[in-house]
Amino acid sequence: KGALKLLAQKTGIPFPNLSDQENEQLLKQAELERKEQELLEVVLEIIKQRKLETSPSYLETRGISKEIGRKYEAISCNLIIDSIRSILVEKGFSDEIINSSNVLYDSRLFENSLIIPIKMGGKIITFCSRTLNDREPKYLYLKDHPKGIFNFDEAKTQQEIIITESPLDVLALIDHEILGAVSTGGCEISEEQVSKFKRLRNKQIYICFDIDSLCAYAAD
Repeated sequence: KGALKLLAQKTGIPFPNLSDQENEQLLKQAELERKEQELLEVVLEIIKQRKLETSPSYLETRGISKEIGRKYEAISCNLIIDSIRSILVEKGFSDEIINSSNVLYDSRLFENSLIIPIKMGGKIITFCSRTLNDREPKYLYLKDHPKGIFNFDEAKTQQEIIITESPLDVLALIDHEILGAVSTGGCEISEEQVSKFKRLRNKQIYICFDIDSLCAYAAD
């Protein structure tokens, strides 16, 4: 705390005077977020180790190469949440962390699904689950996690940004060397996502949503 206060004074940034209780709460929240991030990374490793092998793969049936799938860690799996929970407990994660992460909230998330980690700033913020069968809805995300913007970190280095609904749309475009493609996880763009796009100065931004009435309305 002392070091942060000194840095704030040198840079002219106001430093909030928090009580010991408030500082303790902030530290606890920061530790919880760190643990949840670690848990998401472990869950991704579990999926990789128990991936569902099919020939051709789901990505190939969508015209997306294996190389792109590997690069963006898009993995097919068929796992039950009890088995994932057991592994997490074995690795030392508490019930509090597991439950607060909501990673096991919906049993459908990892059942016969393609899992794509959504990363921003190099960190996993959620998982996108695309069903491999007839589940409705076709796409699921972690409960109470922001959807983020898939491929934002790479796309923001490009001059042209193409906003799509699905991470699969992004993978298909990247496979054709269109590196500025991003996904908002649906046609309803959140205020947080809009804020991210507003920071992209001097960029050409195109919205490329599916042709249906809801998304056409959202694009307008």
